Amino acid sequence: MEIRKPIMPRHPLFQAVVAKYFFENYCPEVSNVKHKLRGIDGNGNPIEFSKEDKIKIKIAVQKLSKDLKTMVPK
Repeated sequence: MEIRKPIMPRHPLFQAVVAKYFFENYCPEVSNVKHKLRGIDGNGNPIEFSKEDKIKIKIAVQKLSKDLKTMVPK
């Protein structure tokens, strides 16, 4: 069995946070997340995040950061 390498390098955020839960909880309006993370859609065509998706993800990362800061005891 051949182990396939990911097409896109893994973003550092997703080394700490599970992408599935991040998108479900913080950015549910972004569609086709698995395909976009992989870089290939179901038909084998290239696919990537749109500018609107990237803006939504950036806002979601800021919300996640704020949530994490409130969880840390002082």
